[in-house]
Amino acid sequence: MAAQVAVEKKVEHQSIFLTTTKKIILQFFNGNLFVGKHTKGSRYFHCFTDNTASIQIAKLAGASVYVVGSTPEKLALAASLGADVLIDSSAEPDWSKTVYKLTARRGVDLVVDNVGTTFPLSFRAARKGGRILTVGNTGGPKFEIDNRLIFGKHLTIIGSTMGTRTDFAAVMHLVFAGKLTVALDQAFPLEDAAAAHRRLESGRQMGKITLKIAAA
Repeated sequence: MAAQVAVEKKVEHQSIFLTTTKKIILQFFNGNLFVGKHTKGSRYFHCFTDNTASIQIAKLAGASVYVVGSTPEKLALAASLGADVLIDSSAEPDWSKTVYKLTARRGVDLVVDNVGTTFPLSFRAARKGGRILTVGNTGGPKFEIDNRLIFGKHLTIIGSTMGTRTDFAAVMHLVFAGKLTVALDQAFPLEDAAAAHRRLESGRQMGKITLKIAAA
């Protein structure tokens, strides 16, 4: 309880690190990510800008958004979606140190990681008593971690998949209301699905790739 009170008093300094897919949106609505009350002015940290949804939902929550991107194009897309601070991972591969400095050596309150292999950096980016939300393993299912960072920093690791139908309806309401938009990269005819896969595998996409099905 003492820790909860302490965090609530410092809520104006809260930060979040997001490296996830749209599943993070449902977590925001569930209210499972924060200890204490969330208010406008909190700082969110988002990594890997192929996840355009989390940038928007963080801004919708009134947060400042920090983004790590691997290319100028992805960083530009993040900026167009409202990102406040852009970090070029090609110039700063140990972005956990950058995050640490940007948060006045405090670290972020929450890390949302869908890569898995980035756990070592995520742990370092989190503050003492912070939370790690893991929602995927695009970097691979098996990797090494330094357990000392978990118990030494009193970190909490939370696993999550998808939300309820009610959560989904709440998110879609925001989409239909124009408060959340879908960043589309390219649309392919269904018969060119192989080309769509090649585009995805190249890692050059700037948002979602869709397939068009011709009317019968």
